[in-house]
Amino acid sequence: MTRPSSTLPKDLPRTLALFVALPFAAFEASAMLAELVFGRPKSTAGVGYMLLPFVAAAFGLVAFGIGLLLRGLWRRSGWRTCEGPTVERKLLAALALVTGGACVTGAVGSLMRAASAATGG
Repeated sequence: MTRPSSTLPKDLPRTLALFVALPFAAFEASAMLAELVFGRPKSTAGVGYMLLPFVAAAFGLVAFGIGLLLRGLWRRSGWRTCEGPTVERKLLAALALVTGGACVTGAVGSLMRAASAATGG
C-alpha cells in the first residue's frame, strides 16, 4: 500500500496550521523550560504549561481557517497544484527548521532575560 503524498493546495489548511501551532508551542515550551532550569520562574509559571496546548490549538485553528481561505483563492486563481513526495519532503524539512529555530529562539530569549535580571539590568 502506498502512502498518499502531499498535494497543495488541498493540504494548505493543515500545513499552515502545523506551521503556526507547532513552532509556537515549541517556542513557548523551550522558553518556559529554560526559565525553569536556568532562571527563576515566576509563581504562575505552572499555569503556562497547562494553557500552552490550548493556546497553540487556538492559533492552529485560526491558521487553519486562513489556510481554507488561501486554498479557495489558490483554486480560483488557476495556479497549478503542487504534488508528490518532493513537496512533502520540502514541507517537512521546512517545518523542522522553523520548529527548531523557534526552540532555540525561545530558550535564548529566556536565558537573556534571566541574565539581564541577574545583573540588575
